[in-house]
Amino acid sequence: METSSEVGSTENAASIGSMGEVVAATPMAEERQAGGALAFLRACGAAMWLAYRNLRYYPSNLVLAGAQELTAVGVWYFTARFLDAGASASVAQYGGNYLAYVVVGVLLNQVCLAALNGPFTTISDAFWDKRLETYRLSIHGIWANLLGRLGWDVGFSLALQGMALVVALLVGGLSLRADIDVPLVFLVCLLLIAANVGLGVAGGSLFFLLEVKSGQDPITWAYRYLVLLVSGLYVPLTILPGWVRAIGSA
Repeated sequence: METSSEVGSTENAASIGSMGEVVAATPMAEERQAGGALAFLRACGAAMWLAYRNLRYYPSNLVLAGAQELTAVGVWYFTARFLDAGASASVAQYGGNYLAYVVVGVLLNQVCLAALNGPFTTISDAFWDKRLETYRLSIHGIWANLLGRLGWDVGFSLALQGMALVVALLVGGLSLRADIDVPLVFLVCLLLIAANVGLGVAGGSLFFLLEVKSGQDPITWAYRYLVLLVSGLYVPLTILPGWVRAIGSA
């Protein structure tokens, strides 16, 4: 049987242990509160800088990443030039020609793909590099790394697609309507990017839930291919079969 002194010692040890946990947890909580939103933004900026530095450290990777981003635009630019004479009649209702219809759509789609694929890719890279647990236990968690990397991916894609649009306008024969509502265009772009980020986060959450560590989550995979097939990205919706248009509008 335990004596009263032994029981007291056990209770004291438990109390000390509990107090130690509270004392250890308090600085962490205070550190979270002290930094606030500004510290979180700095952590996101650091993650963004690391993503850029990883590409800058190997210049060939930076060039190849840029070339990969612009490949789809280049392919569809020349395809649209080839089909422009016959296909422009199908998109006349939008106030432009087929070249502008496809090129602008593909440019924007590349930015949306960066937002869509970013969360899953960030989690996958951190997992296979043995850094996911470190991020999870850090003050700002995995979110600072995820949003920082996502900011870099989207910003890098925006810069490349913007340059491609300028080149196409200056020397590629691309022409846009003069009465474009620029603020509305920016708003639509922001909403599309935000929607794709949300879907990307939903897809990234399946990394462990569905054990898709070596592949692609079904949410972003299905959405990406549905966009190609039923969104009117490459051909106007008016020439698609009715059941395809119904899927696209669902």
